[in-house]
Amino acid sequence: MASPSHEDHHYCGGRSPGYWKQCQHFSEWPVTAPSILGCTNGTPSQPSAVTFGSGASSPGESFYPTFSSAATLLPVVAPTTGRTISMWEILAFPNPVASASGTATEIVQLARHLIAAYFNAMVVSDYPITPAQVLGMWAHGVGGNYCPIGPCQHPWGPSELICYLKRTFDLVGFGPDDYNGITCP
Repeated sequence: MASPSHEDHHYCGGRSPGYWKQCQHFSEWPVTAPSILGCTNGTPSQPSAVTFGSGASSPGESFYPTFSSAATLLPVVAPTTGRTISMWEILAFPNPVASASGTATEIVQLARHLIAAYFNAMVVSDYPITPAQVLGMWAHGVGGNYCPIGPCQHPWGPSELICYLKRTFDLVGFGPDDYNGITCP
């Protein structure tokens, strides 16, 4: 497998965070998917993550412990629910997650894109990143210390990683929140 470069343009079947958060795609999740009542046309009837807990719906796979490094950068417990934050909540509600936890929006966006890349790495046969590489990107990238090829002079931080990951997603399936103001070279 070639080492990634943020100038590479793969477009190899990967799906964006906007794709994976939609309930009509939950059957494709390679981990425990959310179970949401009232999902119509990809939009759950529940307006926010705080409505979980009735037993009728489940937020799916937790973000932790899969993405265990750098744990203090995102809330371990979902705001106001008292349970571990899920991958779907980060995909679907990045702004509430950021504001409720005081976490920088860029870090939450990195988490969203890495969740999508993690799913892609498990379901897309020719995806250019392995699940282990995705977890390494989280562990080192949040602090601006990710080097795609061993020691490097210019390690990547969240913005560079997001730009690289966007280029591994197909153009179909991007939503407006997938860009969130980050400009790629």
